[in-house]
Amino acid sequence: GLSARSLQVLTIGNSFADSVFSYLPSIVAAVPDCELVLDRANIGGCSLERHWREVEKAEADPSYKPYGGKYTLKDKLTSQSWDIITMQQVSHQSYKPESYEPWFKNLCDYVRRYAPQAEIVIQMTWAYRSDHPLFTKTLLGGQEEMFSKLFAAYNQLAVNYQLRVIPT
Repeated sequence: GLSARSLQVLTIGNSFADSVFSYLPSIVAAVPDCELVLDRANIGGCSLERHWREVEKAEADPSYKPYGGKYTLKDKLTSQSWDIITMQQVSHQSYKPESYEPWFKNLCDYVRRYAPQAEIVIQMTWAYRSDHPLFTKTLLGGQEEMFSKLFAAYNQLAVNYQLRVIPT
């Protein structure tokens, strides 16, 4: 090709989003003339609600840097011209559609304010291992129930906002 294709991707999520950093760079490296710039605003176990609460705290106190103790979400959003920004719900709430709002909308509006050029994409999480304790108390239908509920919740969110989903 005449020039390299470059894609700038920022993840807003939790440890499930960190999985992208394990696999995607090697996949992209196998494609000629393709460059991936990948950065994260991830906090382990972080829900959409907590990401929004971190925005509110950082807006109120400029010295508060929730991402790695060094950055605010605004810092990350404005650090470069992102092509894609992914967002996800924390896994233990992912199957509960009522847990997504109003936090997803607040975060979407914030992303659009500080990175208007970026496409927001929903990154789906996945069901837990079949021996997870959640399945003995809450989701008695096990992995299948968790997956079908989180799949429905993420896809309804995608319909509501007309966004693409990265399936898992």
